[in-house]
Amino acid sequence: MSKLVIKLNGEIQQSNFDDWKTELTSQLKAVKTELVSDADFADATANVKLFKKAEKSLKDAKSSAIKQAADINELFDAIDTVAKETRSVRLDLERQIKTRKATIKRDAIDAAIDKVRGVFKSQSEDFQLLDSHQFTDPAIYAEAIKGTRGTSGMKKALDTLCKQMEEKITTEAKIVKQNVETIDTLATGHQIAFQDRAFLISKSPEQLNAIIDERIAKLDQLASGNKADEGEGANETGAVETAESEDADSESESDSEDEASGVETGDGSGDLYEITLHLRGSEAFVLQ
Repeated sequence: MSKLVIKLNGEIQQSNFDDWKTELTSQLKAVKTELVSDADFADATANVKLFKKAEKSLKDAKSSAIKQAADINELFDAIDTVAKETRSVRLDLERQIKTRKATIKRDAIDAAIDKVRGVFKSQSEDFQLLDSHQFTDPAIYAEAIKGTRGTSGMKKALDTLCKQMEEKITTEAKIVKQNVETIDTLATGHQIAFQDRAFLISKSPEQLNAIIDERIAKLDQLASGNKADEGEGANETGAVETAESEDADSESESDSEDEASGVETGDGSGDLYEITLHLRGSEAFVLQ
């Protein structure tokens, strides 16, 4: 567009109004209001015509000035109209730019996340137990493109992040594989203590080994406690059996005495039996 140029002169460029006013004022003051002679009437008639002409001159001058001012006002109105239309188009364009940028940004982030998610899903089933959020959190990708310039800068930042995530997944997959082998080679009797597989394989090998040692030690401790309880239970069982034998002999003698004396036992519906239950368990189980 060409440069807009508007020049206005706020001053009156040409006017003899002051001199004209002085001359008219002098004539107005010289008017004779007491008409007596014919000459007075003649002068008065001439003055009326003169003053009427002066009024018309003033009216015409004012109209001319107003018309010139109207041209300026029309220019100002046109400027306001164009400015308003320009602002409307500019705001609409800004909204489109903002919306389009947001869409491009969202699509680029989604594409990057899908790419990384594909790498994640290509790993082993055990690796799938890990929380994928650490690799696919949109906030991570949004942070990566902060301060980038244009779509090319954004794409470059996302490509770099995707590569970093792929390398991280590859490294984590190797650790998971190593942890899985460690867990699966444990003795069958120890497997019961390692059911939280997702938690265990997410640890470093050093952390996993420490957890394994701790849990196996607890299992061995519980097993030793159970053996001790079984030994005590066996002694208690022998004592109970001896007591039951003595009770049986005593009951037999009592029954014989009752039969001898003609006294009936029970309600006559049959023999009576005594049932004894023996329950054994570890101290931890009993205290639960």
